[in-house]
Amino acid sequence: MSKNVLPYTEPTNTSRISLFSLVLVLLVCPALFAGIRLPSLISDGLVLQQKTEVRVWGWADTEETITVSVAGQKHQAEVKDSTWEITLHPVDAGGPHDLTIYGGDTLTVADVYFGEVWLCSGQSNMGMRIKNLKEEDQETEIAQANDSLLRMITVKQTSLHEPALDFVTSGWKLSVSDTIEKFSAAAYFFGKKLRKELGVPVGLIVSAWPGTQAEAWIPDEALNSWEKSVYSTDELKKINSEKSARRIRFRTQLEAWEKAGKHSGPFNDPGIPDSCRKWIFPSDDLSSWKEKQVPGVVDTMVENIEIDAGVWFRRTVDIPGEWNGRDLTLSLGRVDDFDTTWFNGEKIGYTGKETENAWKTPRVYKIPGKLVKQGSNSLVVRVWDHFGGGGFYSTPDSIWIGPEEQSRQASIPLAGTWHVQIEQYRPRKPIERIDDPDFHSSLYNGMIAPLKPFTFTGVIWYQGEANAKRNPEHYETLLPTLISSWRSELDNGTFPFYVVQLVNYREIALQPMESSWALVREAQDKVSRSLKNVFTTTNIDIGEADDIHPKNKMDIGHRLALAALAQTYEKKLVYSGPVFRSIQKKRSTFRIRFDHVGSGLTTRGDEPVSGFAVAGPDGDFAWAAAKIVGKNIVEIEPPESIDNPTFIRYAWADNPSCNLFNKEGLPARPFRTDRLSFGEAGVHTARK
Repeated sequence: MSKNVLPYTEPTNTSRISLFSLVLVLLVCPALFAGIRLPSLISDGLVLQQKTEVRVWGWADTEETITVSVAGQKHQAEVKDSTWEITLHPVDAGGPHDLTIYGGDTLTVADVYFGEVWLCSGQSNMGMRIKNLKEEDQETEIAQANDSLLRMITVKQTSLHEPALDFVTSGWKLSVSDTIEKFSAAAYFFGKKLRKELGVPVGLIVSAWPGTQAEAWIPDEALNSWEKSVYSTDELKKINSEKSARRIRFRTQLEAWEKAGKHSGPFNDPGIPDSCRKWIFPSDDLSSWKEKQVPGVVDTMVENIEIDAGVWFRRTVDIPGEWNGRDLTLSLGRVDDFDTTWFNGEKIGYTGKETENAWKTPRVYKIPGKLVKQGSNSLVVRVWDHFGGGGFYSTPDSIWIGPEEQSRQASIPLAGTWHVQIEQYRPRKPIERIDDPDFHSSLYNGMIAPLKPFTFTGVIWYQGEANAKRNPEHYETLLPTLISSWRSELDNGTFPFYVVQLVNYREIALQPMESSWALVREAQDKVSRSLKNVFTTTNIDIGEADDIHPKNKMDIGHRLALAALAQTYEKKLVYSGPVFRSIQKKRSTFRIRFDHVGSGLTTRGDEPVSGFAVAGPDGDFAWAAAKIVGKNIVEIEPPESIDNPTFIRYAWADNPSCNLFNKEGLPARPFRTDRLSFGEAGVHTARK
């Protein structure tokens, strides 16, 4: 396990810093902590990108020189503005390695591997977990999971006004039976296929939030430019008015914090105020005290605010007659940061700043027998929270009282309800947390921006349902804006970007129809034709009419992996279903040619081809007969009811009835020719 690494994983009763405290301080000013600090990604179980330069970074005191060693390399960096960064030379896949960082402190990140790293992002269908699959499927995967070199780290949902320096994560988890039920299912099946075919470690970073629009995932500058290109002046005024109102609220909070006395370092204990000294002594007047559970973190115990503070804890201990007048041992476990403890009004223990690593030193104090009496006895603990999250970071069984000469089993447990009172506190610098995850750039700020120094292979993206509901006509320009801005902001070149095209959903279309979901699918198709190193996987066959979260994430992940294996890893395999290439009109019939036909076109069950509709210039579509007439050609015979057949659509509906595949079992991608005009030869070829 890591030594002296501040825990960025989900909080437990042994955590050093509360989850909320940690992200708050790091997002605002990571230099508030002494020593070396690491971003949440750089933790035990880390997977780093193989065969390329990768950066390791963090924060530290200004005077320090940081040395980083791993895999036979050693690098040094000077700290500038509390930040340091080194670049590792390329390392081949493998491990495990220890990543050691030392300066004022020495930190070791254990069980580090080099392999392939992918970012997996989007909305709920990307976040959907293994435990939400069909019961038989999840049971099978959980029972068979035994691959410690497939690893996943999940970013906590965080919506912010400004780009963050770090995010909170669940920590790197190995793909074993005890952990994978919480894995993103789509990402898991993608990574599982890569592991099988590539034979190297695979790390998956999952950053997803249900029901969110693409706008929330785009950086501020790029989104501002996009909005100017699509909205009217009046619409922009309304959008900018809401942004301005939020910024005013934030500035008001910031001014209040500055007026209260802003701080840039640990909060030194000024001593007990005279008004609080009465709390040392036994008292029945607890009307102003709150009841809270111990062990726990002071930030969540008192007022649910983020504080550096003096906080008092009090409880009554019922001493049995046989202990009367006997010396007792009091165990409080670990207390963060400092404490003074009294029994029946007499001081029995103190741990302060003179104790090295006081925050993680277990408190064990002797209670002299002269203070011990049968019946009710008063126990008071004053905790001084120096910085970060403070309080009792103990396991419940480490807080007890009992006779010195008897076994631990004879003691009285003290975990449970205590009375708590705040002495004084100093608010930490506010950051604006946005309740609405769809607000302008908020998810990019909270869940993507901290990745900027990190190197990864590429992105798999499963999103669009929310935009289909609200503004499908904008997705055609919105999605390429997102992709281009990520590539620019994350400083990772034109990394591969694999898009999950929306599945079929809602009632099956019995007649040709207009469709917001089809518009989004078209936008997802077009981005793979217009941007370099972008590919869209087709999934028109695996949806569920009554569930926006289809359970078949195995095919989603498998198809993403096929695309990545073929395009990113240059494996020779069929990785796509048929994709429209060109259309030729001869008299009243049409011939459509497809790319990516593999061994040839087919239908499931050798049924007649379905899913094609034809319209004249008026755009009134009707179903049309179609047949496969070559390895890559479908011929369409318009119905007699259509005068001057002009346009073709395939699988154009929320949930179309369609059945064209290649013989490798991958479905044909939906398309329409409404926007195409035919040249003199009556041929139009899709832009690639």
